[in-house]
Amino acid sequence: MVNRAALIVIDGWGERDEEYGNAIKQAATPVMDSLRAEANFAVVEASSLAVGLPEDTMGNSEVGHLTIGAGAVDYQDLVRINLAVKNGSIAEMKSLVDAFACAKAGTGRLHLFGLLSDGGVHSHQEHLYCLVAAAKAAGVPRTLLHVCMDGRDTPPKSGASYMEALEKKLAELGYGEISTISGRYYAMDRDKRWERVQEAFEVMCRAPGECETVAAGGVKAVVEASYALPEPITDEFLKPTGLLSDGGLADGDVFFSFNFRSDRAREMFECLSVAPKFETAKARKLAMCLQMTQYSSAFESPIVFPPQQLTNGLSETISKQGLTQFHVAETEKYAHVTFFFNGGKEEAFEGEVRELKDSPKVATYDLEPKMAAEPVADAMVREIEAGTHALLVCNLAPPDMVGHDRHDGQDDGGRLAHRHVHRQSGRGMQEGGRWPLHCG
Repeated sequence: MVNRAALIVIDGWGERDEEYGNAIKQAATPVMDSLRAEANFAVVEASSLAVGLPEDTMGNSEVGHLTIGAGAVDYQDLVRINLAVKNGSIAEMKSLVDAFACAKAGTGRLHLFGLLSDGGVHSHQEHLYCLVAAAKAAGVPRTLLHVCMDGRDTPPKSGASYMEALEKKLAELGYGEISTISGRYYAMDRDKRWERVQEAFEVMCRAPGECETVAAGGVKAVVEASYALPEPITDEFLKPTGLLSDGGLADGDVFFSFNFRSDRAREMFECLSVAPKFETAKARKLAMCLQMTQYSSAFESPIVFPPQQLTNGLSETISKQGLTQFHVAETEKYAHVTFFFNGGKEEAFEGEVRELKDSPKVATYDLEPKMAAEPVADAMVREIEAGTHALLVCNLAPPDMVGHDRHDGQDDGGRLAHRHVHRQSGRGMQEGGRWPLHCG
């Protein structure tokens, strides 16, 4: 008889003693409490070098799933890029040299797109600074920045300080222009909410004269003005805004997306490098599109940091033994139990069955904190009872996603999310029989 295991990833569930702002401590969690009382319970480090990230860098869903799936520490793209930035070798990488040359030979315009943040989850502002300096050194006539504001992996009103630092850096260099700002809610969607992406896309691809030029050093004030509205708009939800009259993407320009994490860079990159996923009169024929890392194996565009090959991870090992496995998650986390869990491979291994549940279509998940945890748990219980697969993998998303939407942790939505996902995680034991169970 084949031994079977269930891997239940409770995304965003962490350990902290303090109760204030800690929805996990405030929620009733009898299943987890019972697991904690057993001898085989352990708390593991999920940040910094333990998951291949730089020291003092918080973990995230992507690297967590990658590390679990690999069964070993793999130094992440952030560490690789940081090293190349520190020693200057990034400016010598062929794909980047080619992009600079393409811009110089064509319209003379290079566009840099990505998240302005030091969160180290999707990007890092030091990478942007380095790229602007490298473009200047290479003699690219103009470099135009399309900046996404964070407020999700950073405090919700921290963007003004990041913008101030960026404007100061550009002034020091005497080079680089901020063309567009947009909250990541629009420009970095990952759930195929194309109407959000379209808002940012059409501002980024605006024709000359469609917006007024904001004076150098004045972009910080634009961000601060959004905080001062009667109903404040924080960084994540900042409306896409043009800041430079002639700063939109035009035919023949070069586009470089400098986010290193793929899931929230993929949709905008596809719209510009392949084709928009919506009706628009502003589609562009760009001379070159460049991605910092591989956003999708379907994209043929050049990559600055190609993927490292991860082999013999958990999914691949199960497959090589001739066994079957089942992976399920809702839309927001589907890539995590497939692409990331399988070491950056898009396609399923032989014998790997995948199931997707739709995330609710709401503006923010604190409005529906249960998300699709119950349908995901239903699928797990069904497969446990069927007894077909050697390994079952699922992701329960609410603690992570609702936690991002509710920063203080002091709301009923956060506690409801944790109670609900805790209840669903326990069903595998209560309804399907007690398999070996791993909760993360």
